[in-house]
Amino acid sequence: DAFTAGVLAVLLETGSFGDYGAGIPRDSDRLRSLLEAASEVAALSCSRPGAAAPSRSRLRPGWPG
Repeated sequence: DAFTAGVLAVLLETGSFGDYGAGIPRDSDRLRSLLEAASEVAALSCSRPGAAAPSRSRLRPGWPG
């Protein structure tokens, strides 16, 4: 759940939704960044009691970049 939430958050922050959004990145560097950012969210969730997903303010500064 947290991984998927991370993917959706990155896509939202990069303007990938909407009528003319870019959608899922197709180039390997952007796709790698997306997956690393989502993995970071999932890892933080696993380290928290109850596997609670972190809020945006709990992610590192500059996330998802």
